[in-house]
Amino acid sequence: MTGFPPMPPQPGNEQVRVSLVVVTRNRRAPLRSLLASIAVQRVPPDEIVVVDNASTDDTLAMLGREFAHVRVLPQPRNLGCPGGRNVGIKASSGDIVICLDDDASCAPDTVARFIAAMRLHPRAAVIAATVADPATGEGNVPTASPRQVFTFSGGAAALRRAALDQVGLYPAHFHRQAEELDLAWRLWDQGWEVIRDHSIVVYHPVGRFSPASARFQTRNEILVCFRNLPLLHGFLWALWKSLTYPPRHICGRAGLWSLLGALEGWLKCPPELARRRPVRAGTIALSRMLHRSSSAASCQPVRACRSKTAEVERK
Repeated sequence: MTGFPPMPPQPGNEQVRVSLVVVTRNRRAPLRSLLASIAVQRVPPDEIVVVDNASTDDTLAMLGREFAHVRVLPQPRNLGCPGGRNVGIKASSGDIVICLDDDASCAPDTVARFIAAMRLHPRAAVIAATVADPATGEGNVPTASPRQVFTFSGGAAALRRAALDQVGLYPAHFHRQAEELDLAWRLWDQGWEVIRDHSIVVYHPVGRFSPASARFQTRNEILVCFRNLPLLHGFLWALWKSLTYPPRHICGRAGLWSLLGALEGWLKCPPELARRRPVRAGTIALSRMLHRSSSAASCQPVRACRSKTAEVERK
């Protein structure tokens, strides 16, 4: 007995249906490039769903003119990344849902590699790609073995629908930043895994961390604490983030924005406490192991952390 819930039945090597979901807003040119790279995939997705977050340029016209096979879901307002992805995931039908940012690009074997990784790791709810800068290649470590990571980048990942059916989707009200962390807590707590496969590389421009990003990251990580952790743990972790994140962003001239996010996080915590579902002690221990492993840049064997966590659950 591991103390974790039993896994739902998973398909073996039979044919799986694959959906690609892209959320976009006013990024016509990079979206065109991404869809062109998808068109030459060695194993193409069974369907492509583009959620348009109320673009004001001619993105919709371009899609209708050049990509008639793509299912386009125009939204009346900007739902943000998590809200937009939720719309796309719900509208799609794939057993595997690949989510890519609209300004990403990928090699012709990317979809095939995501499918192969999902089959190789049947307990993986998420296969996370390595995100590399297209100009410099920074971030690309193709020689590293697949390893467990606690969270992931939502714009370069494949999600298993069976896992999402069990734990739910992204918190749409986060708008941006840290929605993957919230989902990761729920996935790990239900016995699923997040695997980063360095053989899968998604290229994405490296941008500067903006003041808005600092605000949303700080606010939402505080909300994640209240949503997912036992009360005392959540309070202490939220307090730590409130005290350490704003000084961390001062050098980027985003310290005040991060402080604003911290204040917002505490003001918005009551409704999160009302919907709180505390994770197990073993899941908290697992998160610490994986964060230490990532900080040390070590390649954790795919089964090692789960077995250690099972020991914690048995105690």
